[in-house]
Amino acid sequence: MIVVLGLKRTGKSSLVLSTLNSLNVNCIFIDVRKIYDDVSKKVPAEKLYEELYSGLLKLSKKN
Repeated sequence: MIVVLGLKRTGKSSLVLSTLNSLNVNCIFIDVRKIYDDVSKKVPAEKLYEELYSGLLKLSKKN
């Protein structure tokens, strides 16, 4: 697992996605902003599992 941290709007996602595309590797990219809970200030485990499962399904259909 790789976690990229940094200031907002500095190109973290673009850097990671362009690198992964150039390496042509299978991966699951999870944008945590979509699943972050503003109230609890946490990422609920069940939502993270759902995103991971969805990504694994997409990977299995590609191959």
